[in-house]
Amino acid sequence: MHTQFKDEYILPLFWQHGEPFSVLLEEIEAMKLAHCDGFIVESRPFKDFLEQPWWDTLTFICEEAEKRAMTVWVFDDRHFPSGFVGGRIAQKHPELMRQMFHCREYPLAAPLTEEEKILFYVAGSLDDHGRLVPETARVCDAYPNEMSANRNVFAIVQTPNGGEEHTRTCLNFLLPEAVDYCIREVYEAHYTHLLRFVGKTFRGFFSDEPRFGNFPSYFAILGKVDAPLPWCNMLFDQLSNELQTDCRPLLPLLWKESANDEDCRIRTKYMDIVSRAFGNNYAGRIGSWCRKHNLEYIGHIVEDNGAHCRLGYGPGHYFRSQKGQTWAGVDTVLRQQVRGREDGFRKTQFGSHDDRFFHWGLAKLASSCAHLNPEMKDAAFVEIFGAYGWQEDIQDMKAMADHFLVRGVNRFVPHAFSPKTFPDEDCPPHFYANGLNPQWPMIQVLFGSMRRSAVLLSGGRHVCHIAVLYHAENEWCGKECEPFESIAPLLMRQQLDFDVVDIDHLQMAGYANNAFSVCKGEHFKVLVVPYCQWMPQESQAVLLKLTFEQVPVVFFKEYPQNLCDELKARARLAKDEAQLLEKVLAIGVQDFKCEIPSPSLRVLHRSTDEEDIYFLFNESLDSEVRTAFSVPVAARGEFYDPLQDKSYACDQQLLLAPEQSVFLRYPKWRAAVTEPRWPISFKAVCDIEPICDNMPENPDEFAGVL
Repeated sequence: MHTQFKDEYILPLFWQHGEPFSVLLEEIEAMKLAHCDGFIVESRPFKDFLEQPWWDTLTFICEEAEKRAMTVWVFDDRHFPSGFVGGRIAQKHPELMRQMFHCREYPLAAPLTEEEKILFYVAGSLDDHGRLVPETARVCDAYPNEMSANRNVFAIVQTPNGGEEHTRTCLNFLLPEAVDYCIREVYEAHYTHLLRFVGKTFRGFFSDEPRFGNFPSYFAILGKVDAPLPWCNMLFDQLSNELQTDCRPLLPLLWKESANDEDCRIRTKYMDIVSRAFGNNYAGRIGSWCRKHNLEYIGHIVEDNGAHCRLGYGPGHYFRSQKGQTWAGVDTVLRQQVRGREDGFRKTQFGSHDDRFFHWGLAKLASSCAHLNPEMKDAAFVEIFGAYGWQEDIQDMKAMADHFLVRGVNRFVPHAFSPKTFPDEDCPPHFYANGLNPQWPMIQVLFGSMRRSAVLLSGGRHVCHIAVLYHAENEWCGKECEPFESIAPLLMRQQLDFDVVDIDHLQMAGYANNAFSVCKGEHFKVLVVPYCQWMPQESQAVLLKLTFEQVPVVFFKEYPQNLCDELKARARLAKDEAQLLEKVLAIGVQDFKCEIPSPSLRVLHRSTDEEDIYFLFNESLDSEVRTAFSVPVAARGEFYDPLQDKSYACDQQLLLAPEQSVFLRYPKWRAAVTEPRWPISFKAVCDIEPICDNMPENPDEFAGVL
């Protein structure tokens, strides 16, 4: 029988390099002091990972955690990203490592290497625009010597070259047997050595950023980059079955344009196959194994800059990549989020950061996924604060935590506690830092507030009436496509919450009263479709069914060029933001209404048997929110400040200083407080007594102030 673990909200990364047990114990006690429910043990790297010193260290850690009623999770590889199997797959089973195929046009720009192999040739004609004419393409086992002048020859080549070099020796996510090997070597080994802690202290495993790695880029979109593609022996048969024709003559269209829509069709079918395989073979397979062994499984992929629905650094499809996980997850590191940055690209030493995605999109991936999958029970986490440098202050951390909370994320994996002798140069800040971090006392206060907030935002159901279509399938074809986060600013600046919903979940929807639901408690009154130039027929069929059930489907800017006439006649079109907002509001989706426009105010609403809970956050850096408001709740409300753990009377007037947050609670079975009155001074939170003995006399000397 599967153990019902206690709920956990703060689970920091706990790095391991082989430090003395006395040093590890000091860090464990510090984490307990900082309101952490448990922690994730990560080799960073640990030299003897999967060897006896590793098992000795884990046993000690579990014993000490058990004494403190804390739980232990284990990072599932020797170093990030997950998929190396501690280096063993390269040493013992290279046939299970990443495999790829590429299309090379003759004459070849470079000779094949010894590792490469031509699988077959494709000969076909090009039109006047250099596009392949699919009807002329044919497969040849040998190079066709007799060719007319207007025909081109392509070699389909099996190759290990051209991908991300760092992940060259990772497992092949298209092979179930490769993941089974990972389970045997890593998961079963930990289960065996920590068996006495299973179902109690040892809770499960954490995966970090597994990806296809076929190209070192966030922007690996078919038709837009010349990159090798993930491959396995069964792939072409699977693709032929989906296309209901031999796929081999059409394979060059994964890279080249066609004279018709065949390039779009084969690209979406290919991406559908490999993204499903990733989800089923990796997270799905591991999650199933964990549940059978009384363990849990969490993790996240590379979401950055839209990679969540692409190849390269991505897994092809975010929602599928989370299959089998106990919580949905994302991460924010390396200054990917900067307070006040909502749009545009920033150049960094790690490439460009898409501020629109990180501000408007990232958190919504995790919370939406958690809302749509009942087995996740609305639990969504973010790995947070990591690699922002020692300049990251408490106010940065608080604003970032509130940013995720108000978007529905209710679990935190703070990055990180490092027992290495201070200063550890590896991706600071480190929260305790051998007791030398001057912000440590206030970090304890902040983590306590984050935990109280997460608890409040974990019960009941998420109240939300707007769904925005996940754009993966519309982008896979390589045509123009706007991401789901392009819709987010318009809605959120009007205090209109939304969930991102993918086609897979829409296919499972139930219908009632001109609305649809995917998971118990979620009832959407409208689906908004971001602009796309082309949409797969399968997606169109799903959207058409929504319209037959009287659910409004609103396309933004333009209809896709290939949209069927029936769907075009039944759907609605909003040509600009004003029209979109008008059409959405007319459906009756407003859940929190400000008397004075407050574009910097973000709102999240949850409802439980005991109360309706709103979380409010003013994201402005320099402007207060001052307005009367109304909500569709009859009870009298009260404000609650999680920093001070205190409640205040509410008279439907809101005042929030820049970057201030507060809960608005409407109890159903008890009277709301009537004193003291809100607002309080924002600066007063600096007077909160931290839960420690070494608070400095003047907190304003800290790098940041709460």
